[in-house]
Amino acid sequence: MDQIEPQRVLLAGDTHGNGKWVGTLCKLASLHGCDAVLQLGDFGYWPHTDKGLRFLDQVDWHAERYGISCFYWIDGNHENHEMLAGLEADEDGFVTIGERCRYAPRGHRWRWGRVDFGALGGAFSMDHHYRVEGVSWWPNEMPTDADVANLGDAPLDVLLCHDAPEGAPIRNFELQPRDEMLCSLVRERVLQAVKATRPELVVHGHWHRRTSSELSWPTDCDGELSWASTQVEGLAADKQGDHRAWAVLDVDPLKFIDGQAEVS
Repeated sequence: MDQIEPQRVLLAGDTHGNGKWVGTLCKLASLHGCDAVLQLGDFGYWPHTDKGLRFLDQVDWHAERYGISCFYWIDGNHENHEMLAGLEADEDGFVTIGERCRYAPRGHRWRWGRVDFGALGGAFSMDHHYRVEGVSWWPNEMPTDADVANLGDAPLDVLLCHDAPEGAPIRNFELQPRDEMLCSLVRERVLQAVKATRPELVVHGHWHRRTSSELSWPTDCDGELSWASTQVEGLAADKQGDHRAWAVLDVDPLKFIDGQAEVS
């Protein structure tokens, strides 16, 4: 199916290979007049397993069933990063996974209408102690300085991340010192990307909770101190399975609409 340029998209938090929840998201997208879904990582890309392959088939099936042109996603920490690294991007920078399923690699930029989007997936797995390398965990899960550099510093309107930038509200966990350091390192890299691209809107998943905040930082403009800011929206996950895990984005003009507002 030819890809269309979406005018309205459903933003979705972590799906974790949950085909039933993907069906709900596609149905919600159709109900709210969305052309496509943009998913924010921990999508569930595990094609090394039978369950993972079935999930990819389910994504295509649900998208076709509800008339969704494409289910776009960025990577989270819980993907098979070794297999992702071996995929080749199409001419437009996306990676085709299925008939209606496409992956936006780290550092990818694209434009819909007059709105510039960028992707910076990946995060640190706080539960890595319980996972098996090469089976349920991969060491290249974290975004790198090279990924941030690849995103560049040209302005963006929307930055899609899996993790939150440093300074945005997250859930509090007691972590071992090394894990705390790596978690903070990722969030600092996301913040670097935010400061470099100065988006109007940042949307992320990862923390399994709905958050909304404004992030501000000082900038030096021709020797004069000023302030820059961005709206940061965190979405919950399939584990919550309600309006906290999705939102609607009108593309042009750009407008973020909370899932609760759409429900009510």
